[in-house]
Amino acid sequence: MDFAAIVLFLVIYYIRPQEWIPIFAKLEPVKMTMLFALFSTYTRNKGLSPKDFLKTPHDWIMALYFLWAIWSGGSLTGSFMIFSKYIIFYYITMIVLSDMKRIESFLNWWTIMVLAIAFLAVASLYFWDPMGSKDLTENTYKGRLVLATSIFNNPNALGHAVVPVLPMIYYLFLWKRPVFMKEVAVAMMVLPAMCMYETLSKGAYLSGGVTFLLALMFGRPKAVQVILVVSALTLGPGLAKQLPRMDELNRSEGGIQGRLAAWEWGLQKLEQEPDGIGWKRFVGTFWKENGYPKAAHSAYIQTATELGKKGLFCFIGILYCCLRTLMTVRTINHDEERMRRLLFCLVVSFWVSSWVIDFGARSTLFIIPATVAAYHRQINRRYEEDLAKAKKDMEEFEANEEEFNTLQQQREPFERRKESLKRSELRADIERILYAKPPLAWNQLSFIDFALIYGGYKVAMNFWIYILENF
Repeated sequence: MDFAAIVLFLVIYYIRPQEWIPIFAKLEPVKMTMLFALFSTYTRNKGLSPKDFLKTPHDWIMALYFLWAIWSGGSLTGSFMIFSKYIIFYYITMIVLSDMKRIESFLNWWTIMVLAIAFLAVASLYFWDPMGSKDLTENTYKGRLVLATSIFNNPNALGHAVVPVLPMIYYLFLWKRPVFMKEVAVAMMVLPAMCMYETLSKGAYLSGGVTFLLALMFGRPKAVQVILVVSALTLGPGLAKQLPRMDELNRSEGGIQGRLAAWEWGLQKLEQEPDGIGWKRFVGTFWKENGYPKAAHSAYIQTATELGKKGLFCFIGILYCCLRTLMTVRTINHDEERMRRLLFCLVVSFWVSSWVIDFGARSTLFIIPATVAAYHRQINRRYEEDLAKAKKDMEEFEANEEEFNTLQQQREPFERRKESLKRSELRADIERILYAKPPLAWNQLSFIDFALIYGGYKVAMNFWIYILENF
């Protein structure tokens, strides 16, 4: 039941049936799913204690983010009520994903949901349009594909939502898979690629290219990484120019002028109010001061303006913790490695896309780190279980030493050598586990982590200023 609750949340977040099927709107599915998740998690995990919620660096940095967001919001009660659903879904997702099979299944469902919105969007152009998306696409957005839901009714939002699924399909169906699955994967990639292409989103094209490149480089030998980077730098610019609207990627284009205006205003507000103007207040405050509404068009600028410098620090800290886990963990089988790479696709696409779209208030900001935190926990749990078993095996091994020696005296020389070799190999296998380095030697935030997060914060601020001064 608890796992069904978090899968149901993915369905509600991506498909949003409450917005186009009347009966679902009356049921208030978001509230119902949250209550369902709380109830099912509590009944299944009655032995939970407060310390179980703060076991990984991700849990601590998310706690800091939540505390600062609530504190900086003005009314503590009001801010807590706003953030309560995000707090609930972060910690419940992290707890519910209590083994590797659940994490693997959750990532499969995630891929299915992104494919579903790509299908619904593309289908609206040709044969099935249950949401009325075609009218928005052809009239409001002049041929740029959208999906008529509250969060995907913008070509950029739809394009960026689909970005991670291409490398995810690669790792789910192509990487270390039989030939027949690889053929299926190539066919599956057509749908999201077509969806992204039809959005005519310059940001989605760039984010998709960078994400796919980084995903292909991840975990590869250095020589392969160099070849991929050189190939991308050589062929990438020429291929990008063949895509629609990419010739408009300059300061004279109206959309980019609007984004730069929002970025400049955000930087001014950050200097005036270093602690931020309050969560989800960017558009309203910009409208009030400039006479027209404008989004931040960047999760970094959105977070910095709304939650201040400390909020941006925590935001970057969340991404840092996710990347550090995925880049330093040592996996022991293809399943663990596949999950690591799938999670990397989600994290890196969010990290890249956040520069050109408002993801700072999306549920994915909380569900992605929750899934990485769950993976972090399960890697540690697997190591602890393997270590405990190895210690027990070694105790039994040593306890049987006298019996083994007695039996050896009764064996023929050839059998004696054979059994001695088998016993030496068994000891070596046990010692290999006993003395192996932990797969994750990082389980709490240190001064070095905060220094690196601060370095990431300074890079983000300098990049922000550089774009305003030089683009």
